Amino acid sequence: MEIKTIKVKNPSVIISAEKYEDLKETLEILSDSELVKSISKALAEPKSNRKSHKEIFDKKCRSIRHWKNVYRKNSRNL
Repeated sequence: MEIKTIKVKNPSVIISAEKYEDLKETLEILSDSELVKSISKALAEPKSNRKSHKEIFDKKCRSIRHWKNVYRKNSRNL
């Protein structure tokens, strides 16, 4: 990830739109205390009891990525 700082009155950071969306999503997850508790609880379980990320999300993620790309493509054309 390339980060550039610009010397202005208020220092700024420029990041890609994709990285910005990722950071917003992370903040949204971390701001939900119930979700954080749920994630922590799940991570505390033995690995043998867990399903892999791919088993659960592979099909869903392909669909989500597709619609994110459609949204990004269309929002650039506005």
